[in-house]
Amino acid sequence: MNMLIVYKLFINIVAVFIYVSFIQVLYSVKTDKRIIFPYIAATGIVLELLLYLDRFLNLAFRTFISLAILIAFAYFILKQSLVRSIICSILFGIILAIGDMTVGLLLVKQYDYSITQIKNNMFLSVISDIIIYGTQIGIIFLLRFIMQTREMAHHYKKQMSYRTTFYMLLTFVVIVINISLFAQYVDVISSKLLLYYTIAIWIYFIVSLYMNFINSELAIKEQQYDQQQDYIKTIDYLVNDFRRLKHSHANTIYSIYGYIREKDWHGLEVYFGEIMDEAVRVDQNILLALQKIKVYSVFGLLWNKIAKAEALGIRLEVAVPNEVHSVGMKLSDLCEILGNYLDNAIEAVQMTTDRKLSVGFLDENGYLTIRIENGYEGSLDVNRIYEKGYSTRGNERGFGLSITKSLLTKYNNVLQNTIVENSRFIQELVIKK
Repeated sequence: MNMLIVYKLFINIVAVFIYVSFIQVLYSVKTDKRIIFPYIAATGIVLELLLYLDRFLNLAFRTFISLAILIAFAYFILKQSLVRSIICSILFGIILAIGDMTVGLLLVKQYDYSITQIKNNMFLSVISDIIIYGTQIGIIFLLRFIMQTREMAHHYKKQMSYRTTFYMLLTFVVIVINISLFAQYVDVISSKLLLYYTIAIWIYFIVSLYMNFINSELAIKEQQYDQQQDYIKTIDYLVNDFRRLKHSHANTIYSIYGYIREKDWHGLEVYFGEIMDEAVRVDQNILLALQKIKVYSVFGLLWNKIAKAEALGIRLEVAVPNEVHSVGMKLSDLCEILGNYLDNAIEAVQMTTDRKLSVGFLDENGYLTIRIENGYEGSLDVNRIYEKGYSTRGNERGFGLSITKSLLTKYNNVLQNTIVENSRFIQELVIKK
């Protein structure tokens, strides 16, 4: 009996540990369980003591107290809001109830064990806890897989979805077939064998979810690796640019000295203006704005287009008030859209006297607003610019924006605005993340 008490105490601590994992997955909470383990153990002990108050407290009241303890744990220890604490505690209780119902159907209905027998028998207690907490662990793994799938770019998500759907469908078919066979021959097969088989099915289900979770982690790491390679290439280009500036520093000093020696003040003024333009470009566009773009592929695209525009003598304004960590749509689609917008803007602004191009990113209140603004000359029919083949610059052109339009039709969370006013052409994307 003492061994059973120790086991029950242990399993309650495990239950609180699972509860913490559930909150971490549900709300992406970063908590070191080793640091808060004393609180986990204390909460498990308190929950275990409630079970011995059944003579004084009815089941409904004990359930209410247990729920209040879990809410307090989430609120005070895990520092969650009161609303989150209540929601996750109720959801955890529902999952626990699903496990209890499974135990009731299997051990009570199928094998005619009473609740008292299950509580007082070590073997039956272990079996029931495997079923109850196995259900919770399986759901946690499923939640983690869903959360990670949402973080993946579309390319990886599509591949993972196909593999996962096929694997889980096959698993479901195997389980259904085997349960059907057992139901048909339930009177022939021993109850103990059926029990062992049920446990094996649960273990197989949890392992399946775990393997899918591992695969999703690998897919995310592969995606991050690809983005980092793009970022490294961009940084390499940036470093080379700074090396060029450093290398030319000595030549710049000698050149200034030459103007001073010859007392060519007009030439010095022109030359110094060119140097200041370059210094302003490096300071404003690169150091202050682009470093806030934390999405590597978008950063690389912007840097490439900015370098192209500046090589053509186009003045750029880049505004990124706060850091951008995510974009709310498939990265390759967004890069293709932005690439088309920027290519068109660079080409159009070359034909104007005001060779100025503005790019802005605003990440605020769950929305990412991207705005590209440039001047243009000549007539422009804003109602036709997305037609395939339409262009103000001749035949065999005008396909970029039609492709952009087809890409945007895939997203219900993206609002696209095209504005023409005061000889300024504005492309704006508002993305709900």
